[in-house]
Amino acid sequence: MTGSMLARARSFHRVWLVSVLAVPGMVLAAQSLNAQTPDSITAPLPFEITPGDTVEVPIPPGVVSSDTVPTELREAAQQLRPAPVLPDFPAPSPVGWSAARWRWDRSELLMIPGLTLLDLVERLPGFVAFRTGEFGRPLALTTPGSGGGRLRIFIDGYELDPFDAASYPLEAVPLADLSEITVERTLSEVRVEVVSFQLTDPQPYSEVQLGTGAFQTRMLRALFSRGFGRRSVATGSLDLLQTEGHGYVEPYASRNVNLRWATIPSERGGVQLEFRSTKIDRRESVFPLETTRKDLALRGRRLLGERTTVEGIVGHTRVSGVRSFLIPDTASIGSIVEVEAPERSDIQAVGRLAYSGERMLVRGSAQSRYALRDEPVIMPLEARTSVAFRPVSSLWLEAEAIVQSSETTSAGGFRLGGSLNPLPKFTVFGSIEGGSRLNVVRYLPGTMISDPLGPFLSDTVSLVFSRERANATGYRAGVELAGFSGRAGGAIVGRASTRISGFGLPFDIGVAPFDVGPNTALEMYFDTRLFSALPALRVDGWYNHPLEGEASPYVPNGLGRFGISLHDQFYGGQLEPRLRLELVRQGRVTVPLPEFAEGEVSVPEIQTMNLEFRLRILDVQAFLIWNNLLLDDISLPVQSAPPPRPRLIYGASWRFHN
Repeated sequence: MTGSMLARARSFHRVWLVSVLAVPGMVLAAQSLNAQTPDSITAPLPFEITPGDTVEVPIPPGVVSSDTVPTELREAAQQLRPAPVLPDFPAPSPVGWSAARWRWDRSELLMIPGLTLLDLVERLPGFVAFRTGEFGRPLALTTPGSGGGRLRIFIDGYELDPFDAASYPLEAVPLADLSEITVERTLSEVRVEVVSFQLTDPQPYSEVQLGTGAFQTRMLRALFSRGFGRRSVATGSLDLLQTEGHGYVEPYASRNVNLRWATIPSERGGVQLEFRSTKIDRRESVFPLETTRKDLALRGRRLLGERTTVEGIVGHTRVSGVRSFLIPDTASIGSIVEVEAPERSDIQAVGRLAYSGERMLVRGSAQSRYALRDEPVIMPLEARTSVAFRPVSSLWLEAEAIVQSSETTSAGGFRLGGSLNPLPKFTVFGSIEGGSRLNVVRYLPGTMISDPLGPFLSDTVSLVFSRERANATGYRAGVELAGFSGRAGGAIVGRASTRISGFGLPFDIGVAPFDVGPNTALEMYFDTRLFSALPALRVDGWYNHPLEGEASPYVPNGLGRFGISLHDQFYGGQLEPRLRLELVRQGRVTVPLPEFAEGEVSVPEIQTMNLEFRLRILDVQAFLIWNNLLLDDISLPVQSAPPPRPRLIYGASWRFHN
């Protein structure tokens, strides 16, 4: 490390020290501010106020109208009704760490820092990220021991198929048009279910968010929704992210445009037409990619009776543009292979049904896809049924069955889970999975040769897209303790022998599916107040420690986050500050990389720090995101990956009702 880099690292260590020492001071300042209400604050008067004329002049009744609001405005206000919305499709329950299922509504999402959906999911317990650089560079997200092809994203029940890899990029999902997010982490896959924004207020709603930061990073988000008459609602949103990258040589831009028109004749149901356009452009970077995705979906949702909801969706997806991979060589700089995937177009049909009773929730879905071109679709057919049952208040049971089929193979699996509360604040939980699942696989086949004295060779430049059947066998069991100040828990997570797929990204595009042995890990978490006298100050964290299978790919030798946060409200909720300081540790982990002679590399241990701050005053919110304070390396050791740099983003957002 050069002297300049050492000086920069020391300066950021001092920033970390100042940030830690500033937390108690902010807590005391917040407590003192909270103790002062507007009514209790008094100030000396600069001069003596002389009472005015105390003579009362009687006003005869009837001279002044009892209501000065014009009749037209008063009648219009009385006729205001809530905006029409589609009936809610019941979401799975319960949520929390013991269920490995998390959910956030819109009010919570507005206070969670982050640029993309990736920043939110990455913080959850048991998720590991593999990066090729900073914001905008290819990134893989998975759970330890799972590999690629396990992450699936659904927007209102409609699945987003991957562009050019095994999983859809989370950083390409817009945040401006989200009303609710549910993330479910099972042993076989990760499901991210997104609910789009729905207007519930009779008045039009708009929101604007602007941000800028290091490396010429710029952000613009806008949303507008309003009703038309008494039966229709139109919503439009725009989400733009752009950066020039480290040294202004890694440009990246993403653009999302969403338009929806809903016609809802009654509270029991309606139809909605939706158009989504997503564009990703990093043509001038080391890993070039330019692609555009367009989705047009028509949905109908209706209540049958008081507890049954049925929904049908049909949509068309078209992905076009240049999708190229540059595979760097370890021996000679610039020896690369470029792979282009053909345009893809397919039709997706979805049927969903849910019954929500007092003690039971039943959900069923069926998905079917038809390719309009020669390239195979992601999953031609999938049927899923889940039942959640709570016979008594202290017992919860859940069962799920899945059947998947493609042109060449099929799979089927099940999952059983439940929890028991033998004591009021003590929970015992567990789940098992069996059978198999189909994983999406994208890789560059052929004989991959990496000669230390020669260039990178490949006997083909054809990108293969297929599905691989993998075991979905494993278990998770543990306990959770809830107290007056927080929660804590521990669990054992085990996976049996299974088949792992690569992510299909530039750094592992040559990795064909392979088998791995079983692995077991200990998972721990806590979330509690730091001091009973300071309820606004909390600490939280989680840690995954492997007990077996340390040498397995994608299984870090220790993975966790620890954070301390200050979050409170003042003046009746009109002032809301939030400060969070977070430490992240990812232990040494092996990653299959075909361009290396050994076939895999060992990513060194990573320890870094993130700082987040948000301040809301009424409907205006300012934010600051400062990641990688310690300048630790968060990149895979691939060629041309930039050195570590902090990511600094700041901006503000406004909400309007008019």
